Amino acid sequence: MACLVRLVASTVNVRREHVSAQLPDGAGARGGTWPRTVAVSIRFHAGTEIAEAFRAGGVVAYTYKDAAELQGLLGQAPVDIVLELNIHPDIHAVCARCGLPYVAWAFDSGSALAADMTWRAEDHIFLHNREDAAACRALGQRVRFLPFSAGTVFWREPRRTDHQFEVLAILNSYRHAVGRNESDYQAALRQLPPGHPAREQLVALHAIAEQLLVERVNDLTSERLQEELAARIRGGAITLFEQAPRKLAQFAQGLGQELAFRQRTGLVTELACGRPVDVFGDAYWRVPAAQLSNIRYHGWAAYERLPDLYNAAKISINLTQPQCLGSIPQRVFHVLASGGFLLTNGGELIWEHFRPGVHLDTFDTLAELREKCNFYLRRSDVRDRIAAAGRAEFLRHHTMQRRLGHICETVSWGKS
Repeated sequence: MACLVRLVASTVNVRREHVSAQLPDGAGARGGTWPRTVAVSIRFHAGTEIAEAFRAGGVVAYTYKDAAELQGLLGQAPVDIVLELNIHPDIHAVCARCGLPYVAWAFDSGSALAADMTWRAEDHIFLHNREDAAACRALGQRVRFLPFSAGTVFWREPRRTDHQFEVLAILNSYRHAVGRNESDYQAALRQLPPGHPAREQLVALHAIAEQLLVERVNDLTSERLQEELAARIRGGAITLFEQAPRKLAQFAQGLGQELAFRQRTGLVTELACGRPVDVFGDAYWRVPAAQLSNIRYHGWAAYERLPDLYNAAKISINLTQPQCLGSIPQRVFHVLASGGFLLTNGGELIWEHFRPGVHLDTFDTLAELREKCNFYLRRSDVRDRIAAAGRAEFLRHHTMQRRLGHICETVSWGKS
């Protein structure tokens, strides 16, 4: 919510159905005609998985970390396509100067990241969030919805014995968002004298946000957090965002992270009331672990450890952030590829692309999560069957090569 400080400063100065076939797979395991060479950003861990998937398909895959490294690479080697995770204007600028197709596969908001960029016919954005992709297309951008995946580094056979964990939660708490939001709010207030109209609107906005947090804390499946926030802002006659719609999106994102903190804290403490729960994540989890002996905090889980951790758990838990329910979290693919059994909060995309009770299972409330944990810990036969089916479904429809096959079919790179 740092946008509040900037915004106020400027004011003072003045359904459940399995339809996996709807998700583009590409033609066969590779899909279409692949390029000869690609340059892939490794700014994030998944970039290495993408590069390895290209190489497995016979493509020469170079890697880069930033715009300067990409510029140097392009001066030494021929490249057909440049691909990066998320949207970075400096990388796009390099591609534009060199006349190369630019591909961004983004998990952050495409509408927020791409609004100030000039797009060419050679540029393509693939977004994890379906609603965000639809909003970007409405603005005339070349955008498609494409969920993420998991590379072969995650592939494991399902484990039936010798599990290390009964219930495993690898979660970012988003506690930092709570402190940041409150700090930004107080900083914005300090810039406004008592009685200033903008100060009154800011206080009213804070009250609306808090009320929404209280009402939504137990709602684990509803989407459209930003739309609901915007409707309440209009109803309260708050005009702070009238000339700054992107700042509303940023405010909503911060609010969603604060709601995620409350929901994830509630999830872990609820589970720990009945059984041990093993938690990996940021240092905030030390706090509830000190209060409840059933919470076993193990520190931060390095990315390289994730496949073995998910494989070693009888049950892995996912709780998608409220503002991300229009996407399928990467953790879903990670757990399934690792041969793990997944319990996740529901959502339209989850229900469309996976069958609850067949490939994974879902919960709508914390009470339902607790009941299902009890059931699946008792019924290892059902749990093992679902884990095996979930991994098979991943291998049929959601591998990294299938995702890249769809990208290569879509992007024009001078095919002859």
